[in-house]
Amino acid sequence: MRKQVNFSKEGIIVIFGVILYLQNWLITQNEVWGYMDELVAVIFLMYYFFSNKILKKDVILIILAVITILSGISFNLIFGIQTYWLAITEDILSLYKFLFVYLGMKTYLEKKGVRVDRILKIVCPILKIYLIVLFIFTIANLVTNIEMSSEVRYGLKNFAFIYGTPGHIINQMTYSILLLYGEREYIGRKNTLFIGLTLLVMLATLKTRAIILTFLFLALYYFFAIKKKKRIGLEISTVVIAIVLLGISQFEYYFLSEGAPRQMFVAGAVKLVKEYFPFGTGFATYGSSAAADFYSPLYYLLGFSNRWGMTETNQLFLNDNYLPMIFGEFGIVVALLFLLLIYIYCKRIIKASKETNSINIRLITYFFIGDIVLSSIQSSYLAHYSIVTLSFFYFLLFYRNRKMAEK
Repeated sequence: MRKQVNFSKEGIIVIFGVILYLQNWLITQNEVWGYMDELVAVIFLMYYFFSNKILKKDVILIILAVITILSGISFNLIFGIQTYWLAITEDILSLYKFLFVYLGMKTYLEKKGVRVDRILKIVCPILKIYLIVLFIFTIANLVTNIEMSSEVRYGLKNFAFIYGTPGHIINQMTYSILLLYGEREYIGRKNTLFIGLTLLVMLATLKTRAIILTFLFLALYYFFAIKKKKRIGLEISTVVIAIVLLGISQFEYYFLSEGAPRQMFVAGAVKLVKEYFPFGTGFATYGSSAAADFYSPLYYLLGFSNRWGMTETNQLFLNDNYLPMIFGEFGIVVALLFLLLIYIYCKRIIKASKETNSINIRLITYFFIGDIVLSSIQSSYLAHYSIVTLSFFYFLLFYRNRKMAEK
């Protein structure tokens, strides 16, 4: 009877995992799937509060979350730029879902636990077939026209598969690395070939983010798996410098070129910080998905409504930022408190990985943190639905898990 219950629990997790992995495609079929990540985040937050008294180590995170949320709402009430409570609620869920998943999942895994080896035995064979299919289409896309490219970069057609946007492929490949390393950690399969295929497919998107994440993974693999480093403080500094050199030209093009959407968001955030100092404009007013969905009045004032890709009917570039959104909506003081929350969150995760003796877990932990930090420079990644999927797989596979600890 007990085995049947365990299988049921793990079977549900498999279903949720598959849905989250394919969420970007499911959204194109029906927009209702776009709320899946918020639903998962709310479920985990409810589990945290209803199944456990608040832990002392979580108090600082919760206090910072409450302060920043109440501050953002107060700015909405004071300035009245965004008055739709649905938009405000949507923005709060979007900005804090990474924290909700963390609180709920870590509590569940520490108290209940899940046999992730059983999950991986179901998921990984399917994943490997998918990776082989992707790699075949990647090669075909390079040599002939199969209409799986969105643009030409460096003289080559980039790879977008059936999604139309290479970013979706990059996200899926980061999930895949976590799953393959989970199989390496708990089942003992090295998966070198499939990890290589994953990196090649990601590189085939020809996006700077893909190049940087591939470099990050290979650097971490070199330090942890080959050199067997236990501490990589100096090495991380070297990696950061290399990443800056890799991405500096793209940063200058997208963030410093006059009239570029990201440059307009940065300039707009600076203007808002000065005008509303020391306050912000409130939730769903600047840079967020909710601000785009309910088209913030600020976009008319800042001239965004006159820029292609930033209008009310064409919102292609309205989600391509993160830090400008944080400083615009929160103001400089509350934004710094929010960034402190993110810093503590990252520090806690790294600390938990150091308590293990696993090279695999430490490698993937730094990759996970690197992904969310680096991806948030060029997009609103920490507020995107993909952060829930990445977090779901990371915590499931690599955080403290009672069941796997007892194995």
